[in-house]
Amino acid sequence: MSAQDVALARYIITDELQALPGELISSSNHGLEESTLLEDLETLQRSLRETESVRSYVKVIERTLVLRSVQSIVPVAEPNSGSREAALHHFEQNSTHKQITQASLSAYVQLQEFVENVKHAVGETSGNSETISLVVFAESLRDQTWTDIKGELSE
Repeated sequence: MSAQDVALARYIITDELQALPGELISSSNHGLEESTLLEDLETLQRSLRETESVRSYVKVIERTLVLRSVQSIVPVAEPNSGSREAALHHFEQNSTHKQITQASLSAYVQLQEFVENVKHAVGETSGNSETISLVVFAESLRDQTWTDIKGELSE
């Protein structure tokens, strides 16, 4: 590489560096239609955060439903194959000995602990006293499961 090539490369880099601040300054300041690279990155970052929030929300719903259903017996790929609640499964199988034991309530206890963990996690992130619908959903599944267990025991 000759001295002339190096000097030319230096001028090219200098020109690119001088143009870079103009590309990063908001297009709204110049009345331009096209967004800048920085604005595009900010938009993508916001979109990524929103997507991650939705993904977390869906994971909580999925985990709540998994704790309520019998995933070890009915594969996840067959959602309409008549799976029953895990917490009720023990009582339905043992219809002649309807008694409460630690083993019979283990699935319900897991569901109850998960709901409490969700309430705690959502309470820390939301910072307000308003109940989030995700918590309401998880609590209603837990409460319905308990109602179903009591119904099985009273039959």
